[in-house]
This record gives sequence, C-alpha cells and structure tokens, in this order.
Amino acid sequence: MKKSVFILILFSFFKAPAQEMKVVYKQSDGKLMTESEYISMRDGFEERMKREGKAGEIKEVIVDSITKKILYKNFDLGFVSVTTNEIEHIDSYLKKKLPFTELQLLNSNKIKLSDLEGKPTLLSFWFIGCVPCIKELPALESLKKKYGSKVNFVAITFNKKEQVKLFLAKRDFTYEHIVDAQKFVDEIGINTYPRNIILDKKGNVQIINGSIPSTTMTVNKKQELKFDLSEYETQLNNLL
Repeated sequence: MKKSVFILILFSFFKAPAQEMKVVYKQSDGKLMTESEYISMRDGFEERMKREGKAGEIKEVIVDSITKKILYKNFDLGFVSVTTNEIEHIDSYLKKKLPFTELQLLNSNKIKLSDLEGKPTLLSFWFIGCVPCIKELPALESLKKKYGSKVNFVAITFNKKEQVKLFLAKRDFTYEHIVDAQKFVDEIGINTYPRNIILDKKGNVQIINGSIPSTTMTVNKKQELKFDLSEYETQLNNLL
C-alpha cells in the first residue's frame, strides 16, 4: 500500500509543471496566437479554399519547442488540392514542354507557350488563399527586378480575373498574370502550392521547385522571413 501511495504522489509531482505550462502557437513570421486563435485562423483558411472552389485539404506542420514554462507550437499551413481525377504528375513533364496552348491573361489577352520562347521563363503557381504563396511574393518580385527583361516572369492561378485584380491592387507583384487556369493546372497535375517551374529558352521544363527556401531571423527585435534566392539565381543564370 505504501508503495502505491508513493507512486501516485510522484506521478502528481511530475505532472504538475506540465499543467502550468503555457501553450502558444507561433507562425513562421514570429506572430504569436492562442490555441483558439490558431484554430479559428486554420478553419478560416480552409473555408476560403472551399469558397474559391478548390477541392483539397490543409497541410498542417507543427513543431514543438519549449522555453522556460512556454510550449511554442511552431506551425506552417499550406494547401494540397485533390480531386478524384487529379494526381500529382507535374514531374512527368521534366525536360518536356507543358501542354500550354492559349491561356487567359489578367488584361483579357491570350498567351501561349511560343510567346515565351527565346528566353528562360519562371512560372510561379499560386492562389490568393495560399499563405506560403503570399509570403514569398516579395522574393519572387526581387528576382524580377534583378533579371528584368532577360527572363519571362509569369504567375499562374486558378483564381478568377476580378479576384486577382482586387488582390494585386494592394500588393507589389508585377509578373505577367495568367488567371482562371483551373483546367490547365489540373491537366499538368499541380496540387501542391507554391510551385515554381523554370523553362529553358525553347519552353522545355528544366527545374521543378516547391517554395523558395527561407529562414526566420530577428530584425529590430521582430522575427522576419529571409528568403534564400541563390539556388534560383544559379538555375536562371545557367539558362541565360
């Protein structure tokens, strides 16, 4: 009986600190939120995807870290689109040309693959509700400013023209924009975002990237994302 009592007391002793530990959810840009705030944001993100008509699921990555009496749940949210007929097969186009016929631009004009030949092309697949996509927009824009007219910079989304116009009115993202491209995106098997694909001067797929590599840094006591563009620059330089 005494041994049982001792074990119960010992268990209670070790359990107590865990009950006192504060749980905080931490976004990659350093923003902190409570569990209820995180759940509300995650559910809101998923609801936006449904409203935009994109079938799929939230990709949720959480890594725990402990500092003193605070349990930080470092999270990242993404979106993986899935339909019954949609399979991720973009890799099958490596060293080949995409089935790029005529797609609609934001200005209502049409664009086809032959329009991009003669210089390397960076195709950035994104959508308005994709948090990781939006975070890397400044990095994508800095690539465009560096290479200018030496490279074609084209953004592709399944979002409608009016949605994209409203979004761009508040952001500096000056790529050539292909909109309402759901059929094309499904055809080539893109269902993980963001995706950045690099074509050579002949329009063949040479590089298939995911998101731009990044690290979290503290600047003026605030945490910010720093993107590493060195790999992208090497890839583009090799195709010039």
